[in-house]
Order: sequence, then structure tokens, then C-alpha cells
Amino acid sequence: PSSSFIRSHSKGTSNRSNVNNLSVVGASKAVATANVSDQKIVRRSANYHPPIWEYDYIQSLKSDYLAESFNEQAIRLMGEVRMMLENVMDPVEKLELIDTLQRLEVFSCFMDEMGNFKSSLREDCKGLLNLYEASHLCMEGEGILDIARDFAAKQLQQYLKQKKLDEYVRMLVEHALELPLHWRVSRLEARWFIDVYEKREERNPMLLELAKLDFNIVQAVHQDDLRYASK
Repeated sequence: PSSSFIRSHSKGTSNRSNVNNLSVVGASKAVATANVSDQKIVRRSANYHPPIWEYDYIQSLKSDYLAESFNEQAIRLMGEVRMMLENVMDPVEKLELIDTLQRLEVFSCFMDEMGNFKSSLREDCKGLLNLYEASHLCMEGEGILDIARDFAAKQLQQYLKQKKLDEYVRMLVEHALELPLHWRVSRLEARWFIDVYEKREERNPMLLELAKLDFNIVQAVHQDDLRYASK
């Protein structure tokens, strides 16, 4: 009986010891949790502006550009632009017109018969700009386009140091060196290019009108869809 009492007493002492150990561990975890909760997590500010897209504002979005008359006007302008492109006979003028419409140039026109860069390319800022943009379309293993990109970037940076550089061209070069055209969102890029093209002395009023009309129509459609989806 005495040995049974000793074993029972030892077991009771061991159980109390385990309970005490668990209490200490639990208390330690509680203190650690409290310390973590008291710490303030510092997040880097992104300087975001407060959103304006509240329900009342979204429902108030209305635009006249959803009218059928504007769609008809856009179709008419697109037909006139298509005819104008077909009637241009001068190759240089046609290339400039295509560049204005698409902001993209074929790569082969920058190379001579030997596959080297044309010597006159250094003196052609617009050609260098188109070369730089086209070089970002390269696939893996096309080392010549990597060389072309480095070549064009260095020459364009030299052009930016010239004070007599045309302001329209300067804006295009700075914009391209900041981020290539093919890495940008096309619709947002169109909005930026409308403002830039409007400052160009040789701008085509019909192209500018079509671009503004198209942008306003698309914007109106998106606003109307957003207003409908938020109901």
C-alpha cells in the first residue's frame, strides 16, 4: 500500500509539474502575441489619391458620345483616312502617315544590303526612334535587335542634348526612352499621343478629329457600362 501511495503521489506531482509547465508556455505565448499585436506595421506610402468613383458619381456619368450621330461621324472619318492613305504616292510621306496611325515601322528599312545599320541613320532622329521601338519586338536569340536597341538608345540620348531639336520629336523620344510603346496600354497611350500630336505643326486635322472622337466614344461606353454594373 505504501508503494502504491508513493507511485500515486509521484504521478500527482508529475501531473502538477506538467500543468505548471503548460501554464508557463501558454503565458509566454500570450505575452509574445501581445507584443506582436502592439507593434505597428509600417507600410510604404504609394501616394494614391482618394478615389472619386463613388456610387453617386458613377451614376451621374453621362456622355453625348453614345449617340448614333457620333458613330456615323467616326465611320465617315475612317473612310476618309483610308482613302487618304491609299492616295499617298510618296513612300516617305506614306511611311510617316502609317507611323502616325500605328506608331510602328518595319525593321528591314533600317538595314543596308549588307545587313548593317545605314550610315544615314545617325542623322535621322525619327528613324532612330522607330528603330528603337521596333527593337523591343525581338524574340529570344535575335541578337541583332538587342544591338539595334542599344545603338538607337545611345543616339537618341545624344539628340536630346541638342537645343534645336523639334519639340514634338523631343517629347516622342523622351516618352520612348522612359517606356517603349509596346510595353504601354494602347488606349492610355492614345490619350497621351492626342495631346502630343495636337502640338505638331504638320498635324492632320482630320486624323486628330477622328482620334478625339474615337476616344470619347470608347470612354462614354465604358462609363455607361460601369454605371450599369454598379446598380
